Amino acid sequence: MCQVEEEDLEKVAASEALAIPGESLKISDISERPCIKCGAPAAIHLRDEDFKCGACLVASVNQKFRIVLAKYKISSSKERVLVAFSGGPASSALLGTLRHATSGSIYSRLFLVPVILYIDEGASFELPLEERKKHLTSVMEAADSSGSAWLLLHSSLEMVFSSEPMQLTSEFVGGTALDVHTDTHCIERLGKLMRSVKTQTGKEEIAKLLRTTLMRKIARQLSISTLFLGDSVDRLAVQLITNTALGKGKRLPLDLGYLDAHDPICTIVRPLKDVTKKEIAMFNAVSEIRSVEVPVIQSVGDTRASVYSFTEKFVFDLQAGFPQTVTTLCKTGDKLCSVTAGKIGKKAEDDFCEFCLGPMDSSEKDSCTAENSIALSLRLSALLKKGPVDLEDVMSERRSGISSCGSKDVGCGDTETGGCCQSKEKKQPECDRLCYSCRWMMAELGDRTLLPDDLASELDQRGRRNKMRESIKEFLL
Repeated sequence: MCQVEEEDLEKVAASEALAIPGESLKISDISERPCIKCGAPAAIHLRDEDFKCGACLVASVNQKFRIVLAKYKISSSKERVLVAFSGGPASSALLGTLRHATSGSIYSRLFLVPVILYIDEGASFELPLEERKKHLTSVMEAADSSGSAWLLLHSSLEMVFSSEPMQLTSEFVGGTALDVHTDTHCIERLGKLMRSVKTQTGKEEIAKLLRTTLMRKIARQLSISTLFLGDSVDRLAVQLITNTALGKGKRLPLDLGYLDAHDPICTIVRPLKDVTKKEIAMFNAVSEIRSVEVPVIQSVGDTRASVYSFTEKFVFDLQAGFPQTVTTLCKTGDKLCSVTAGKIGKKAEDDFCEFCLGPMDSSEKDSCTAENSIALSLRLSALLKKGPVDLEDVMSERRSGISSCGSKDVGCGDTETGGCCQSKEKKQPECDRLCYSCRWMMAELGDRTLLPDDLASELDQRGRRNKMRESIKEFLL
């Protein structure tokens, strides 16, 4: 049995292809400390006085998994669930917990029918096709090594642009190379979309949106209503700060909670939300679960290339010195996630963003919000270039609904003359129906026609529906 301290995780993680930044480490023997559960010699030190042996650690991870499923009643008899698999340690541990839950005693067994899905993202950063085939084969071999006779499916990120039903099922035989499900036209559209985005942060957010859209599309094609993700507490802690920095604070209940049920067709579940990367690495080592390292778009560039990469380094460096960092961040995030976590069907449609279906963060023009403060700051900065500014006049214009950006001497915000602000609104009328983060993403994108046809058509349909509602609302009782 291996013994690991907090600073010894890198050696365990390296064997599981999990790279966590840190300094050179040394092995410490903690076998003299007893396990807090059974009293046997400890194998791992998690935090403070939390020492566990290998068997108790595996039982703890399996119990956390089952608690989430029992809490949200996701254990119906023979219900099919779609499991997102990337080949990494977290998704491999998710397969391990699923295998344990579906193969135990008949009295405690969950009768779920997992369907494993791997999405190849190599085309988003122009990875050669031969390398994509190599990574696809290694990932499918890792999924097949779980020993369960589950259906293994794979697709490619560029297939989100396909209007035809996707080819998913493949006969996998160990040791044989697999062909990537792709299309030349779809690759060209994805490449054009990614090249149009200016920043690495924007590219990562676009890739995340396309990946989620593709998984939901596949779930609808397979008539599956539940999607499992292997997000650990460390990943969610990084995502918490990243989302806040990108203006997605109101989406925290959806992106960080155990359950994301805002889409009435497909519910996202995160069963490993309370499991740390350290527990996952030890769980895989003790259970002999195989994982592989596959390049993703977040691995392109250095740690300062995007908000997510920089935040990840910051959180992990802080975690090395203060082991409670990740736990504190997630507990704080859970307290912030107290509103707007319901399904979209429970509220008026205009309360939700037409693009991401998340809750709208726009508010009244005279409300004191971060979004309105940024808009006011930008307006004042533009006006100050022309001379002194009366703040009372600017605030009265905001309350009256007249926009004034200061880019022209006359006619700015004038609906009759078609001033500059009004002309911008005419060019992009859908911006009022998008949340702050989606407006930022559309600004990064530049041309909305580059998006997949499904997303663009849904956005246009919701826009037409809102316009019709506005035109007839005065005649409704």
